[in-house]
Amino acid sequence: MRSKFNFVSVILGCLWLSTLTNCGGHSSSSAGSSPSVSIAQSGSSTSVDAGASAVTLTATVANNASNAGVTWAFSPSTGCGTFSSSGMTATYTPPAEAALNAGCSVSIKATSVAKTSASASLALNINALSLGLPSGEKLAQTVTAGTAGISLSATISHDASGSAAVNWSIAGAIPGLKHKTNVPWSGLKTLERSRVLQAFQRQGKAKLLLSSEDVQSSCGSLSSSSGSSITYTPPATGACTATIEAATSVNPNVTQTFTVTVKAPVANTYTVGGTVSGLNSGASLVLLDNNADALTVSGNGAFTFATALASGTTYTVTVGTEPSGEVCQVTNGGPAAISANVSNVVVACAAASSNGLVAERALAQTGLAIALAENVLISQIEIMEASGEQDAPCTASLDGTVSMQTGSTPTFTLDGDALYPVTLYYGPICAQPYIVAEITGAAQAGTNSGTLTETATYYSPSGAVLGTMALNETVSAQESASQTLTALQANGLGIFTPASGAKTPVQLGLYCTIPTNGGNWPCGGGVAQDFPALKLAIGAVTPLILTPTTDTAGKVISLTFSGSGSVVTGPVGSLTLTNPSSASLAIQGGTAYTTTTANGGAGALALFPPTPTAWNLSDATHDEKFQISVIDDTTRDLSITISQISTGNTLATGSLDQSGTGSITYSDGSTAAITNWTLAD
Repeated sequence: MRSKFNFVSVILGCLWLSTLTNCGGHSSSSAGSSPSVSIAQSGSSTSVDAGASAVTLTATVANNASNAGVTWAFSPSTGCGTFSSSGMTATYTPPAEAALNAGCSVSIKATSVAKTSASASLALNINALSLGLPSGEKLAQTVTAGTAGISLSATISHDASGSAAVNWSIAGAIPGLKHKTNVPWSGLKTLERSRVLQAFQRQGKAKLLLSSEDVQSSCGSLSSSSGSSITYTPPATGACTATIEAATSVNPNVTQTFTVTVKAPVANTYTVGGTVSGLNSGASLVLLDNNADALTVSGNGAFTFATALASGTTYTVTVGTEPSGEVCQVTNGGPAAISANVSNVVVACAAASSNGLVAERALAQTGLAIALAENVLISQIEIMEASGEQDAPCTASLDGTVSMQTGSTPTFTLDGDALYPVTLYYGPICAQPYIVAEITGAAQAGTNSGTLTETATYYSPSGAVLGTMALNETVSAQESASQTLTALQANGLGIFTPASGAKTPVQLGLYCTIPTNGGNWPCGGGVAQDFPALKLAIGAVTPLILTPTTDTAGKVISLTFSGSGSVVTGPVGSLTLTNPSSASLAIQGGTAYTTTTANGGAGALALFPPTPTAWNLSDATHDEKFQISVIDDTTRDLSITISQISTGNTLATGSLDQSGTGSITYSDGSTAAITNWTLAD
C-alpha cells in the first residue's frame, strides 16, 4: 500500500550524551546539563517505498541556551534519493520508481552545533518496486508440445504511484526450423516475384537486389502482452525452451523470469495392412510402404507391413514387383496420414493388357505431357501477373490469343498484398472463359523463393467444364555475386481431375529455368495417371532444352526444343510424381517401360501458339512415333497421329481444339477422351 504520512512529532530516538537526560519523562534540568539532540519525522514508518512523498525531518536540541542549532549529514550521497536541509528542518525525497531496481537504506544524522558529541540518527529502508509470485506459482515448468496452455502470474509490490502494470514477453525458438519472412527482392512483395516471369517473356531481362532476414519458428505464444495473469500456449510440434519475462511498466528493469521447457510429444504408432485378391496360385508380389518396408505376399488374404508408423505420418502402399503375367491395382493405399491401425488397403491382381496397346497409350500420354507443361507454365505466368490487381479491366495478351480480368474480393492476403481471383478468356475481348483461378495460399520457401497454392477450373471454347486443377508451385531466383538477377525458375506439382470420361485424376509436374541472358532454357514436364481399363498406371517425364528466338525488344517470338525422356508403367495407384526441383522431376514406383526422344517447336511462347507449332516423339523400342501439330491459325485446332517408324503406317489418330480437348482412336479401335491435354481415362 502507498505510505501515507501525517505530520506527527514523534521522537524516534534519544541519545545519552555526557550528562544524564530523562527521555520522555520529567527532566531535572540544571545549569550544568549538556545539550541532547532528537529527530522527529513526518511519519511513523521506518520503511518508505520508492516514488513516495518526501519525508520532513525536524531536529530538537535540549539544554542549549545559545540555541546554536544542528548540522545535518546524509548517506549514501547518491543512488538512494535526495536530501536538503535548512536550520532545524530537513527534507528527504525517495528515488523515483523507475530509478531504483533494488532496495536500499539511508542514514540521516543531526549533530548539535554547541556540542558536536551530541547527535541523533535516523535510518530509513527504501523499498524498490518489485514483482513477486502468487501462492502456488512456479518459475520453471515443463509441458508437451501440442497440449493446452498454462497460466503464469506475477504480482506487483511497493507501487507508490499505483499505476504500474505487468508487461510480458517471450523468447525462444524451435531449432532447425528457419524460414524467411522479409520480401527477398527490393521493391517487390512475395507474390510480385512471380510476376517477373512475365517481364522476361515481354522484356527479356530485369535487375533486382536482395534484402532478407532469417527468423525461427517461435517456441509458443502468449495470450496477452500485459496483465497480472496470462496464458502461455506451447507450439504444436517440436522441442524447445521458452523464456518468458514479466516486467513492470514503470521500471522495465524490474523483472521476473519464467522458464518453460517444451517436450516433443511421444507419438503413438500404428500398422498398415489390408488384403490381396486375384493372385494366381504359386505367384507372389512385393508390396512397399512409403517406397520401403518391402513385404513379399505369396497368396491371397490379409497382409500387414512389419514397420509401424508414428501417428500423423503418411503411408503410401504401392506394388514393388508384379507377379508374372499379372498387374495389381492398389485401392485405399494413400498417401494419407495415419491415426489408427489401417486394414482396408485392397490389392487386386488380374491379367496384364497387351503390350502394343500399352505402347500407344504411353506414347500419347508422353506427347500430350509436352503440351500440358507449356499450357500450365504459360497460364500460371498470366494468372500470377494479374492476381495482385483488384477489378482489373479486360486486358488482352500481346498476341491476342487470350485476355484476362480480375475479381473484387481477395482470396488471400500476403505481406499486406491482397490477391484476387483471375479469369483467363479465349480471344481478346473477355467473352468466353478459359481458366477461372484463385490463389488460396502463398508463403516464402527459401532465401530467394516463394510458393503459391492455387485452384482453377478449366472450360472448353463451348463453355463446358473440362475439369479442375489444384496446383502448388514455387518461383525462385538465381543471383550473381553482385546480387543481379541471372535467372528465374518455376516448378510445380498438381492434380487435374477431368469433369467427363472416367474422371481419373492426373498428376502433373513441370519445371523451367528462364535465364536473363537469352540462353537456352532447361525445362521439363511430367504426367502420371491410372488407366483402369488397362489395369495399368502410365507415367512419363520429358526433360527438354528450349531455345528461344527473340525480337529486338527481347520478346520471345518462337521456341525450338529437343530432349530424351522416359516412360514408366506399374499397377494402378503405384506411380507418384516427386515434388520437382528447379531442374528435375521423377516418378516413384513402377518400372521403366521405354525411352523416348522429342523434338519440335512452338510458334510463340503463348497459351495458344500459332503454326508452325509441332513436335515429334519417338519410341524406337516399340517402333512408334507420335506427332502433334497446329493445323489452323484461326481456331488453333490440332491433329494427332501415332505411326509405325519402320513402315510409316498410321496406328492411331486424334484431334484437339486449342484448349486441349478432343479424342484419340487407337489401332484396336478403342477410343480415349482428351481433356485439357490429358487422357481422361
